[in-house]
Amino acid sequence: MAGAFLPKEQNRARKRRRRWHYYIPTAIMLLLALACVGTISWAVISVLDSPEPQYTVHTKPTETDPPTVPPTTEPVTAESPEVLELIAQADFVAAGYDYDEAISMIRESGFMDDVPSLAQRVGDYTTAKSKLQRYASPETITHIFFHSLIVDTERAFDGDTEEGGYNMYMTTVAEFKAILQQMYDRGYVLISPYQMAYENENGKFVYGDIMLPPGK
Repeated sequence: MAGAFLPKEQNRARKRRRRWHYYIPTAIMLLLALACVGTISWAVISVLDSPEPQYTVHTKPTETDPPTVPPTTEPVTAESPEVLELIAQADFVAAGYDYDEAISMIRESGFMDDVPSLAQRVGDYTTAKSKLQRYASPETITHIFFHSLIVDTERAFDGDTEEGGYNMYMTTVAEFKAILQQMYDRGYVLISPYQMAYENENGKFVYGDIMLPPGK
C-alpha cells in the first residue's frame, strides 16, 4: 500500500526489479537443463564414434577323429558276477515258495541263451511248484506281531525309566532272528497279508490260494 503514494517513475522501477526476481530462477533451470542435454549428447557421440572392440577367436585345430572301436564285452558264463547274483536272488524268492516269481526273474534276465544251467534251474523250480498244495484253512492262520526292534541294547537297557518298557514290549534283533528260526523249524512259513485275502471284482474279500509244500 505504501507504494501507491510514490511517484509513478519510482513505482515503475520497483515493478521492474520485482519482475527480475521471477525470471532469475527460471533462467537458472534453463541453463542446468541445457548443460545436462549437452553432456548426454557428448556421451552419445563419444560412444558412436568409438571404434568397435576387436575380439580374437581361438579355434582348435581340426584333427582327424580316430575310428570308433566298439567296446569289447566278455561272454556271459555261469560264473559271471551278474549270473551269480541273479541265481542268488531267484533262490531267495524260491525259498519262500514263490516259484512263479523266481522263474520270471530268470526268463526275463536274457541270460538263458548263454547259460544253459539257468534252464535247468527253471525246470527245478517248475518241479517244486508242482508239488505245492493249497493251504486248506486260511481262516486259522497264526498272527504274530512285533513292536519296533531294539538295535542298541546298551542304550535301551541303561537303567533309566524306559528300560522296563523296552524289556516288556520290545524285542532285540537277536531275539527276533531266533524267534523266526524257531518258527521255520516248526514248519511255519511267513506270508503276506495280501496272500491271505483280497478284494475281488465284486468288492468282497475272499481268501487267497496259499500254495505251500505238504506239512507247512
